[in-house]
Formats: sequence, structure tokens, C-alpha cells
Amino acid sequence: VKLALGGCVPADCMVLDGKPIQVDQSAMTGESLPVTMRKGDTAKMGSNVVAGEIDACVVATGSETFFGKTAAMINSVEEEGHFQKIIWSITLFLLAVSFLLVAFIMAVMLIDGSTFLETLSICVVLLVASIPIAMQVVCTSTMALGSHALAKKNAIVSRLAAIEEIAGMDMLCSDKTGTLTANEMVFARCCIQGKDPGDFRKSQGAEAVAAARSALTTPGSAMHDPMKLFFTSL
Repeated sequence: VKLALGGCVPADCMVLDGKPIQVDQSAMTGESLPVTMRKGDTAKMGSNVVAGEIDACVVATGSETFFGKTAAMINSVEEEGHFQKIIWSITLFLLAVSFLLVAFIMAVMLIDGSTFLETLSICVVLLVASIPIAMQVVCTSTMALGSHALAKKNAIVSRLAAIEEIAGMDMLCSDKTGTLTANEMVFARCCIQGKDPGDFRKSQGAEAVAAARSALTTPGSAMHDPMKLFFTSL
């Protein structure tokens, strides 16, 4: 396959002979700057080529790629949530109480002279009626309604128990580079040793930004750090 500027890497590809390219892998690895790929390096599926053009050989597709293995690891996690633990604890407690009460009732009925079959039939009915079978169904239905309400606000819920868990969350830590943010620097103002130079023109900053961006987006251009190009152009 040919990896070129602006294209998305279709699979895990090993870079072949040619000039190095720069690949934005922020969505995959959280790296804030593009990574330079040379011969023998592997570009990950889902990353974007931001500079250069080169041929590459596909080494993995689908579930065998870095992205596919990461998704499989996430889906394989079956940790029991806090909400499920509470429901399970309540169910076990009610079952224990039910068994104790049924055993007590059975003993009293047998002492009073009731037949064993009559006592057994009554105790089985009481035991079945006391088991909280519908608790899980009611809780799931309630959380499904909450998921529907969140979907109207463009929030995707992949696990129903997460609704209750996120309600009790105190702090959320997230990698923002390439996910919550666009990984693009914006020139605001120039400040030298804590002072704003009066003769500095904003157009100078715009020209420096344009020079750095041009060096990164022009096919066949030399690979340099955009920050160095920016300050060199000032």
C-alpha cells in the first residue's frame, strides 16, 4: 500500500524504502507530536499520515492489528461492577433469611402434626415466593431507561452498570491529546522574559506558523521539529 499525506493507515504496515514519513498516532498512543517512520518501522492502523509519502507492506489486519488487539483486551474485561455487587449481596441476604424462615416454619408444622408432604409443598411455595427473582429485571429495566435518556443527549452507554458507577464518581482522568483536543497549537502572543515586545507584529507570528505548517505538509520536505521552524521564522 502507499501511505501519503492526509491518508489513514488501513492496517498495521511496515514502512519500506523511501524518504521518512510522519504519522500522527495521538489517537492510538497519546503521543502529542507526529512520529517519524523510516524503513522497518510499523505504522499502526487508524493513525494518519501528516507528512511525506512512501510504500509500505501490510503485516497485520483486523483483530491482529494493534488497534484490534487493544479492542479485544477492552472487551475481554468482565470485572463485576459496584452495582452488581450490591444486587448480589442483597440477593444472598434475602435468600439466607428465606431459608432460615422456611426451615423454622417446616419445624413448627412437623411438630404440630402436619404430614411431611404437606409441609414440604407449603415450604417450597414460600421459598419460591421469597426469592427476589424480579430484582435483576427491574434494575436492568430502570438503567435501560436511563441509557435511553442519555442517548438523547448524545451519550453512548456501552454497559448499563456504568450509569450507576459514573454517578458516584469523584474524579475522571482522561488522556486529552488527540481525543478531547485536536493536537494543534495556536499562536496567541509573544512574550520574551516576561515582557511583551512592543515592536513585535502579529503578522510575524502568522508567517512563522505558516512556515512551520508548510514544512510539515509539503511532500518531500525535510523533516524538522515544527517548534524549531516556528521560532527560526520569527
